[in-house]
Amino acid sequence: MGEMRRGICPFCCLQDGLRVEGGEFALIFGENSLLHLNYESGDKINEGSLCSRGNSVIDLLDHPQRLVAPLLQAKQADWKKVKRVIASKLGEGTYIFLGPNLTLEEAWLAKEFSRSMGSGGVVHLAPEDGEAFRVLRWLGLIGGPGMEEVEGSDFILLVGDAFMEHPVISQRVLRAKYRERKNRLFVLDSVRTKPTWFADHHLQPKPGTEGFVLAGLAKAIYRSKPSYLAPLFKEIELEGVAEIAGLDKGEIEEVASQLASARQGMVILSNLWGRVGPVGLAALFGSLLASISGGRFLHLPVYQNGFGTWLILGEGPSGAQLLDELGKVKGLFVIGFDLFSSLPGGTEDGILKKLDFLWATAVLPNRTTERAELALPAASGLEKGGNLLYLDGALRRMEPVLPPPGVAKAEGEIFQDIAGEGKLPPPNEDKLREAVKGEPLPEREIVQRAQALWEEELSKAPQENLPFWLIPSAHPAHLGDGSITGHLGWARKICAEPSIELSPLAAEKLKLEAGAKAVVSSPAGKETFTVTINERLKEDQATGPAHFPQLRRLFPWEVGRTLGELSLRPQRVRITKAKGD
Repeated sequence: MGEMRRGICPFCCLQDGLRVEGGEFALIFGENSLLHLNYESGDKINEGSLCSRGNSVIDLLDHPQRLVAPLLQAKQADWKKVKRVIASKLGEGTYIFLGPNLTLEEAWLAKEFSRSMGSGGVVHLAPEDGEAFRVLRWLGLIGGPGMEEVEGSDFILLVGDAFMEHPVISQRVLRAKYRERKNRLFVLDSVRTKPTWFADHHLQPKPGTEGFVLAGLAKAIYRSKPSYLAPLFKEIELEGVAEIAGLDKGEIEEVASQLASARQGMVILSNLWGRVGPVGLAALFGSLLASISGGRFLHLPVYQNGFGTWLILGEGPSGAQLLDELGKVKGLFVIGFDLFSSLPGGTEDGILKKLDFLWATAVLPNRTTERAELALPAASGLEKGGNLLYLDGALRRMEPVLPPPGVAKAEGEIFQDIAGEGKLPPPNEDKLREAVKGEPLPEREIVQRAQALWEEELSKAPQENLPFWLIPSAHPAHLGDGSITGHLGWARKICAEPSIELSPLAAEKLKLEAGAKAVVSSPAGKETFTVTINERLKEDQATGPAHFPQLRRLFPWEVGRTLGELSLRPQRVRITKAKGD
């Protein structure tokens, strides 16, 4: 039997520690060498806890659908031929899109690879968190509190559904609440989710207005310090915020007052794809609220190393902006994520028609590799080493627990291999630390950008001509776009098909029962879902797991003017009974 190896769960930003025991360093696993997962009780982050996704991560190591050899036009090819193909086409019109589960070293090597090969550029496409990353970079907030600080808080304002999206943090939040009688947990969420079960107060605004509520909370306690923010808060009227969010002004003032009087207050923002929208506004005013009240702000990105990857590349054009200008893009090299499952509706055909070629790396087949001229097998997060950026701004080193199967390689190794021996030396940790350091913009520039963002979002009145709000939700078995977790047996079993949740009253009015088929229509498209009933929803609310591309296709393609990133938020939709059901 092989020895025990420590690893890091690749399924979310918490970077939970785990142990893999047994298993030989071989491609084929025999009866006496099966790998199994154990818990790393000494890990300072999760203390051994793993969510349902984390408990299934071992399936990645010998999954029968793993990509184990390069595929060129759907046929196996060797690495020598692959390198010739890439070298012959890579140039000024080719752009490299990076996924969020790369190590810091791999993001660094991608940037150097792009320079050495003369490509058009390299960007990180982050539909869920790109807006928040840009705002936090303005403010110089690269690191937030660690898990110990979460547990030590006497007041937590939880924005979004962190218990579903990042389940392991729930034990820290609940320990904080129940450590002393006077401790308080407040939840800001348009839906009555599990965190609200434990909340002392649930602020339930209209969907997509969480950022406005956070602005109102900050306005309620702002007392001219820091003074440079005065021009921004002069524009914000508490009565107007209350009207936008559908809340009582006094309710906002009471929550703000309790946060301001906390000994150790904390604002935690957890965003799923389009759930807390606009997430850039929520990140801006959530962080300012924490600062004004003397507390801390913690942003929970969706993926393992999304912010770290974004910081390594620097604040250049976004992937969304490049996709908006596809005329100058000849080819895309998509690294480590499923481009087409990640994007809103109406984008796939347009992208494919304008590209000369598409390449991709992936652990498992996905919608991008199916359409790619070249698909390269990649190592999973348990099969490569390197540094990650943790939530508190520190580097966290991970080591491989097993080599990748077949001729799969870590993406950093792929870049080095194609560029040629010795041409892309990996960075040391000092260079990485320097690259992810954050210095705030000048105060005047922060205010100017914040004012522009506030005015832009104020101008986007939500549609009221459709009867339902469609609010993306997380599923405990899936992460992000589901392109990885959608292959895992347990996840497929309990969440096999696209579904839409309705309140009992809404289902009755629409004459829909659980298991029936419903058609959901938005300005972006139309899709069919299986109906489930959720008693915690309001009559005009519908939710559905965001990892299904069918749900994402109902959201419009919109790039924000101020932030230049995809701007996602809950959408107004119509729901009808499917014909023949």
